[in-house]
Amino acid sequence: MKKNIKIATLVALLGVIVACSSESTPTYSELGSENYPQKFYVEYIPCELGPDYSPEAFAQDMLPGWQSLLVEVDSTIVAAYGLGYESKPEDAEEDGYWQLVWNSKEDAEEGWATWAGYEKTAEWSEETSNILVCGNKEDTFSFDAYMRRDVDSLGEFDRTNFNSNYMACSYNEGQGADELISSIDSFDAWLDSDENIDAPYGFMVLAPDYETEEFDFIWGDFHQTVEKRAEGNANFLAKAPNIQAAFDEVASCQDVISYNTGQIPSS
Repeated sequence: MKKNIKIATLVALLGVIVACSSESTPTYSELGSENYPQKFYVEYIPCELGPDYSPEAFAQDMLPGWQSLLVEVDSTIVAAYGLGYESKPEDAEEDGYWQLVWNSKEDAEEGWATWAGYEKTAEWSEETSNILVCGNKEDTFSFDAYMRRDVDSLGEFDRTNFNSNYMACSYNEGQGADELISSIDSFDAWLDSDENIDAPYGFMVLAPDYETEEFDFIWGDFHQTVEKRAEGNANFLAKAPNIQAAFDEVASCQDVISYNTGQIPSS
């Protein structure tokens, strides 16, 4: 994706309630509010595996330092996830992404500034570069993220290992946010009506907080396993072809890119 640092939020007015933050010790925030839909801020940092990478090396030699640094800088990160390609595209330079979830863009900007200004973070990055090397703020893809419902509303996810899927979409001529919202309304109602829904399941819409001509928004959805994804997609296409057709009138989407995903514990 081409990336220019400039705001170009293209999915506005999804009828969202801005996520609220709350304090703890340390002051990790809690995502969202008592009411849905939710709005929050999500960033994807491209990463490359080092020569000594392994899940064990990451967990034992890299993760504890990151967790300690979060405490030292009093981070307001809500959550973090690791995304590795299910099938890496030929043109992908990165091996995956370190995903950061924040309650707001302001939290993200303050968090990055504090992180960059703390000398121990650079030391940690250098010491662990043989395991994993990730980009900085300038390399990061940032989005306003909108969720119509709690991600666990259709069954609680095991966040240690799940399947996430993203497709970049562009509005068709004469279509825009209002039409997208209408199609989401129909899809959301169908999720509540179908007894055979692929549970757990969640979805969100990402609006880029940078200039790009490649897409207008990204649709993300989440399944527990690849098998559950296949079952869920088949069930939807069999029972709700009208909803898919309505969405196809609104936007044209690129191929889905799928990731093996797991939460990176912050403590």
